[in-house]
Amino acid sequence: MRSCLVLLLALIMVSCHSGDVLNTLDTDFPDNRWQADTSKTFSFTIEKEGKYDVVVRFSHVAGFQFPEVPMKLSLSLPNVPAYRYEQPLEVVDTNGKDKGNCSGDICDLEQVLASHIELAPGTYTATLTQRFPNAYLPNVLGVGLRVTPSSSH
Repeated sequence: MRSCLVLLLALIMVSCHSGDVLNTLDTDFPDNRWQADTSKTFSFTIEKEGKYDVVVRFSHVAGFQFPEVPMKLSLSLPNVPAYRYEQPLEVVDTNGKDKGNCSGDICDLEQVLASHIELAPGTYTATLTQRFPNAYLPNVLGVGLRVTPSSSH
């Protein structure tokens, strides 16, 4: 019975984002610090030309002390100028409540950084950089990207 439950939960988790081109989380943050001089790089392949959304995944310690984190995303193909997007990641609402899904001391947040962007077939390099104005951003557990076909609405 227990193995059936585990299998069912695994299928539910996979089906939630089964159309994703990329869904990854980098958890390499010594002392839970994202150093200002350290960008995170991801690679993914687009098979079919179309519109896609790029979602930032951000895992942090609950009670994050900053309401937002300035982010820069660069998407590039070989020999093609890079797409660049800058936008704050909104971590805490105006009432000081975490915007992510929190369980115990860990919060997981997803926010669309680039929406309905036209991507041609090819292998892309995505570079995500935090633009926090100090030497490091504290209390970071993981950062990643999810690239998914845009919904029709």
